[in-house]
Amino acid sequence: MGSRNAYGGGELTQVDPRILAGMADVMRVATAGQGAQIAWPALLRKLERMDPSYRT
Repeated sequence: MGSRNAYGGGELTQVDPRILAGMADVMRVATAGQGAQIAWPALLRKLERMDPSYRT
């Protein structure tokens, strides 16, 4: 692959699609199917701490 990593300048590593498919299954089990519903409230709290003006 000819693309360069924007930060490190190294070659990007292609992840085998079978690994990606397996990770999707693992995350479904680990989050009990809730996915982003677990992370979203935490991200909003972090944003509130960093810049409460985001609401306006």
